[in-house]
Amino acid sequence: MPTKAELQTNRSEVLKACLVHVYTALGLPIALAALISAAQGDFRGMFLLFMAAIIIDGTDGPLARRFNVSKWTPRFDGRKLDDITDYLTYVFVPMFFMWKSGLVIGPWVAVLMVGLLASGYGFSNLAAKTDDKHFTGFPSYWNVLAFFLYLANLPVWLNGLIILVLAILVFVPIKFESTQALTKFELLLIPFLTLGCFYVILFDFNSPPLILVYALTVYPIYHIAHAVILYVRGDKR
Repeated sequence: MPTKAELQTNRSEVLKACLVHVYTALGLPIALAALISAAQGDFRGMFLLFMAAIIIDGTDGPLARRFNVSKWTPRFDGRKLDDITDYLTYVFVPMFFMWKSGLVIGPWVAVLMVGLLASGYGFSNLAAKTDDKHFTGFPSYWNVLAFFLYLANLPVWLNGLIILVLAILVFVPIKFESTQALTKFELLLIPFLTLGCFYVILFDFNSPPLILVYALTVYPIYHIAHAVILYVRGDKR
């Protein structure tokens, strides 16, 4: 029979694990708030909420491992909760925004439907993560794509084509790097990219300097190019 001290320790660990799940679940109200912001035309506010969701998504995994949530809350699937919140903030709300903002209109709206279906498959794919901590196929970073398409002010047909190509890449066994597989150089780039995006959203959202937009797109382009190169070389899984 466990001692009183052991029971207190167990309760403390369970509480910590539950708080990690609550932290992950914050993505749900953030998703709703982002959707409302997009519907009201407050795109700046929506992207700020997206950044908050990305921060939570990037930190809840390490916290879950640190506090061993699978051990202390065995009847609660934190990964499923994470997938639900990610689908809303990374996929559904950005797709709505791309229609609401006019990035895709008319017949091109169909590519948003394709993206929703493709990401539904991607989130349900048991082989979505490889043993070497890469994503299999395009990892549904539609929130990031929406940000850059909005800044780039490209023609509707080109926006639609980009979305269609990336939706197809969800099904192609190309290895995209996850944050756990990034090199030290790439990890150093991410804070600068994040700060640059944050600056644009806060201060130059409606008319950002083109040089800054081009600078911010360097890493996403490199990220995709690196994945394609790995695929061409035959490193598919």
